[in-house]
Amino acid sequence: MESPQYNAVEINNYLPHRAPMLFVDILVDIHPERVSSTFVVKMDTLFVQNGRLQEIGVIENAAQTCSSVLGQTYFQDGNVDAKVIGFISAIKYVKIYSLPQVGDEIFTQAELIHQFESSAYQICTLSTKTLLAGTVIAEAEINLFLQKQEE
Repeated sequence: MESPQYNAVEINNYLPHRAPMLFVDILVDIHPERVSSTFVVKMDTLFVQNGRLQEIGVIENAAQTCSSVLGQTYFQDGNVDAKVIGFISAIKYVKIYSLPQVGDEIFTQAELIHQFESSAYQICTLSTKTLLAGTVIAEAEINLFLQKQEE
């Protein structure tokens, strides 16, 4: 079976994360209010235990997918040197139905529910779904905080 073809978007243009804390391989689709990504679980991926990506890795993948929506503001036009601090400020809920195995490609979708933006920072709420072979394996609602650091 042939792998699906994506219009790959350079993830480094939207996230400050770098290996080994990078849990998104490709941004499949990105818009101001939604994003979708893929990630292949590898044996050397952080949080892999007994051949499966553990819950924290699934949550980190969802959070990084979500933060790329906000990252558009800071990392647009190839500005990979932007200094941004960001973190999960709350997880309103998370449901994990199964854990992906090494070699699995997960597909994560996120949609912006609410956003507050000031000149100093952004706070937002996003809903996410993570799928494996078309089956939902995780759902969450996450609050994120992002702030650009002064040079």
